[in-house]
Amino acid sequence: MKCFVHSLIVALLFFLVHDQGYSQQIDKNDVAIYIYRHKQTYASGTKIEIRLNSKPIGKLKNGSRMIIKTNTKDSLIFTGFNHLNHKISSNCVIIHPKSGNKYYIETDFWGQIWSNEFAINIFSRDSIIGKKEFTNPKLFKDKYDEIRIFTVP
Repeated sequence: MKCFVHSLIVALLFFLVHDQGYSQQIDKNDVAIYIYRHKQTYASGTKIEIRLNSKPIGKLKNGSRMIIKTNTKDSLIFTGFNHLNHKISSNCVIIHPKSGNKYYIETDFWGQIWSNEFAINIFSRDSIIGKKEFTNPKLFKDKYDEIRIFTVP
């Protein structure tokens, strides 16, 4: 029992330190946008190309995450595209950034691939659910310390 409690404390400290690592890389005046795609069997071999204001900023593999940090006050428009077929795109999420805020965006595929009737979902999450999902290692293939951080002016 004593060993279990010790292991639990070490694991909790490990996750707290990792979370602080990302927090320290994001200035308190920056806006942080956390974008993620859960592990799923459906369309698992397909990447979602994330675009910010119509410019590609990165691709999300199945079960991966990315962080965007910026200090802009301009509206940000996020869309997702199938990296193999750019005709297949998502709706958009518009963020009106406020200094120091955190925003969460979830992406996924839905539809029937074999009939070529599928689409990409991209939608905003509230900060409580978004943070809970973004930091849950069971939902992702990547490790927390492998998350890419992009800086957008």
